[in-house]
Amino acid sequence: MDLSDFKTPDIWNYFYAKTGFNLKTYDTYSQIIPKFTGGDRVRFRLAKERADENRNDEAQRFKPVVFFNAPSKSDENGYAKLNFKMPAYMGSVRVMVVASAENAFASAQKNIQVRAPVVMLESLPRSLKIGDSFTLLAQIFKTEKEVQNAILSVKSQKGLIQFDKSSQSVVFGESMSKDIVLEANVSNSNIGMKTLEFELKTKDYTYKDKVQIDIKALNPYSYENNMTLVLPQLYLDQFSTNFDKQKAINNINTAIERIALFQTTDGGFAYWSAGKDSNLWDSNYAGMFLILAKQNGYYVPEGLYQRWLKYEQEFVRRDFTDDKYGLNVQRILCIY
Repeated sequence: MDLSDFKTPDIWNYFYAKTGFNLKTYDTYSQIIPKFTGGDRVRFRLAKERADENRNDEAQRFKPVVFFNAPSKSDENGYAKLNFKMPAYMGSVRVMVVASAENAFASAQKNIQVRAPVVMLESLPRSLKIGDSFTLLAQIFKTEKEVQNAILSVKSQKGLIQFDKSSQSVVFGESMSKDIVLEANVSNSNIGMKTLEFELKTKDYTYKDKVQIDIKALNPYSYENNMTLVLPQLYLDQFSTNFDKQKAINNINTAIERIALFQTTDGGFAYWSAGKDSNLWDSNYAGMFLILAKQNGYYVPEGLYQRWLKYEQEFVRRDFTDDKYGLNVQRILCIY
């Protein structure tokens, strides 16, 4: 594409340039400074993990139109013919050439317009979640007045995304563009990068395009809000009889099952369901709920409870030289 500010290589200056200073320097500040500055390292790490997951998209939605050809020889007049197969791209591209003949070097460039009788611009979410429903907007443009009709077809790999229509007729009439809207649903069976295949067919021309899209699992959630709603239900029957007792029992049992999803290898509990490191405050909060649930006659898996208890005991026995992060307050809560 010629939209970027990429410059045609100056091959003469490249080969005859002076040699630069090649010494590289490094520092270890990033390893030293955090040990002295403190800060809420746990929350920062959680935020970083969430940001890393958002950047961890497999699908390449916006692929640059870049081609490279191996060195070729021209004829005695300096003419050479090279062929490139263009993707589904309409617009301007820049051709850049560098050439050499013995000790002579040169470069040249030229902008070229890429066009077709009909083109399409599809609008899709950046990513999808399993079970999602969404609307696909396909904008169809014709660049030649002779084109009157077209057929748009769309399908996904293995049918993981179902459209209400697999094909749609497009009648332009006097208009140079048409908007086509399709409703779609995402399957609950699989996650990962998937490909949507588009085909726009006229009488004399067929336009094809493939678009990658990520289908992700549902967002990890923090159980703090959920537990704050469930914990009081342990004592509802002491204050009122005007509530659905069976629903409260089901909510409490479900909360106990979900807590297991947050337990980490050291026995504590992470802030997020997909978290790898335990969080002290949330471990205390979850443990308090488990204790209260046991006292009220609910079943708490013994392995789940004992692993958490060992985590708390090991924390209490630790020696803290300062209270920079309020650890002594947390210790008191553990003992309580």
